[in-house]
Amino acid sequence: ESPHYQTYLRAKEENPTTRRSDCC
Repeated sequence: ESPHYQTYLRAKEENPTTRRSDCC
């Protein structure tokens, strides 16, 4: 699990409209 992915999950919880490009 990359730390960047965890950051994406947090952003997803706070902002449901987070860009998917931030995922990977």
